Parts: sequence; structure tokens; C-alpha cells
Amino acid sequence: MVDMPRVSDMKERLTDAAMDLIWHNSYGTTSVDAICERAGAKKGSFYYFFKSKSRLAELQKKCGSILGCPLLSIGSEVSTQDQIVRGAIDRIMDRKMNYFISAVRDAQAQGLIDAPDPVAKAKALFSCYQGTVAQARIQNDVELLREFKHVARDVLGVKDAHAVSS
Repeated sequence: MVDMPRVSDMKERLTDAAMDLIWHNSYGTTSVDAICERAGAKKGSFYYFFKSKSRLAELQKKCGSILGCPLLSIGSEVSTQDQIVRGAIDRIMDRKMNYFISAVRDAQAQGLIDAPDPVAKAKALFSCYQGTVAQARIQNDVELLREFKHVARDVLGVKDAHAVSS
């Protein structure tokens, strides 16, 4: 009989615990001790997977929680003080922006919108989206996100509102 290596979900539990605590509190007030307690882990386990708390931001890929991505909170809170966090957030935001640019270009190609400068239109939409996520978080109101489709149509200048599913 061959002993199989033990598979642990500790890294995921630590990441989930951190994101939950950051979501409900803030990045700055979330301690490594609190993360470990929530995950049911020893502090050594945290440092086995992460060199520091700021390394969590590099690994965090889960956005779209009920009121948006915790990276918005982390980014606005510490990105000027922690270059590791800043770099991770910049990379994630760049990927999101590229998605918006691609979507605007696709909508233009399909004749749904007029976008002489798709990058500028995508940046405007992305800024509105980030503002809506922040507002939804501040007001604890998920309806703001559900209604964003109407704001997006206005920003994009959608020619046929029925062409975009409700």
C-alpha cells in the first residue's frame, strides 16, 4: 500500500477567511491572527502559504461577491502604502479593463453602439462600474449593482435597448 500525500485545503481556507474579514471590516483592520482564527489555522500555516498579508492580494482572483470585489476596498485603502498590493491590484484591474475594452469593441462591431474611441468608452464605463460597486458597498445595497445595466446602456449609448438582454 502506497501512502498518498495529504491534501490540504488550508490555503483556500486562509484566503477565504481573509477575504471575508476584509469584506466585513477592512484590509487595514484585518490581522493575520484574525485570519488564522477564522480559518482554524495556526499562524505558522499562514506564513507557510503567504510571506505577508499583502501577498493575499496577489493571489486573490475572486471578484463579484454580493457587493463587489474586496480589491476595491484594499486598493483604495493601502495601494499607496504597499507596492506589492498596488502591483497585484494594477494587474487585476488591467485584466478587467481589457475585458471592458473587448466588450465595447464587440458591441461596436455588432452595430449596437457608436464608439469612435472604444478604449475611452470602455474607460468611462469601467469608471462608472467601479463607482457603482463602491456606492453599493457603502450603502449596502445590491440593487445598485442589479440596476447598473441601465447606467451601462446610457454610458455606451446602446442603439437598441432590446439588443442587450435585460
